[in-house]
Amino acid sequence: MSDSQKYIYAINANDRIDYVNEAFEQFARENDAGELTDGAVIGRSLWSFITPNGVEEYYRVLLNNVRETGESLTIPYQCDSPSLRRSMRMRISSESGEIVQFTSWLEKSESREPIFALSSKTNKSERLIHMCSWCKKVGMPGKHWETLETALEDNPDLVHEPYPRFSHGICSNCLAHQEKSLKKVKE
Repeated sequence: MSDSQKYIYAINANDRIDYVNEAFEQFARENDAGELTDGAVIGRSLWSFITPNGVEEYYRVLLNNVRETGESLTIPYQCDSPSLRRSMRMRISSESGEIVQFTSWLEKSESREPIFALSSKTNKSERLIHMCSWCKKVGMPGKHWETLETALEDNPDLVHEPYPRFSHGICSNCLAHQEKSLKKVKE
């Protein structure tokens, strides 16, 4: 895999972003996330980009593990756009001292009918829906998680503007899988 296919950012000992590569910036621009390009993220805290709904705490555990052991961790996750379902992997590695690098790459991409609720260009309501940061399932009433497509089919009010806002967390299945993976690394 070439470096142009790796999306990289690095943080310093204070968890501030020190570096993003050109591929990271290009990916951000292609996905209407100009707020994630170099000038906008350098010097900012990693934690200002991660929601505290279980995700921040889990990232802190991963980060501490990498810093303490010096061993890299690789985790799978979804990074979908309105018209693409993308399976990705991220390697978290200690580079030197307290510098930690996050390297992501695409494993699989599938086209789908656009899901306008995911677009940054649509009107959003104040309604908040939790979405798992790893598998992209959404939390529904009754504490069960469904694929976004199923949730949209079952809830027609989610398919018209103003669309709900998504708050990222972690579903119980992904949390259990990630904890199991982390436990194996520590053994």
